[in-house]
Amino acid sequence: LKAGEETGADKPLPEAPEPPTVLEREIEVDDMKSVEEVKALGLDALKAELQRLGLKCGGNLEQRAERLWATRGKSLASQLD
Repeated sequence: LKAGEETGADKPLPEAPEPPTVLEREIEVDDMKSVEEVKALGLDALKAELQRLGLKCGGNLEQRAERLWATRGKSLASQLD
């Protein structure tokens, strides 16, 4: 290297952008016709909604969708009983 030249290691890393908001509003599971519709929302949206409801949010897509589907027709208060 010549004097004044920078190596790639000398350059600062660009800041990572803020992750997009996964869930802008709550998911209306009661309006959905099947668990397949729930699964179509994707892992991150299901996780965010399960967290919002105070429910377990881990698992694969099928498990999360089934867990959220099981909340159909129930109020949050009845889920806490």
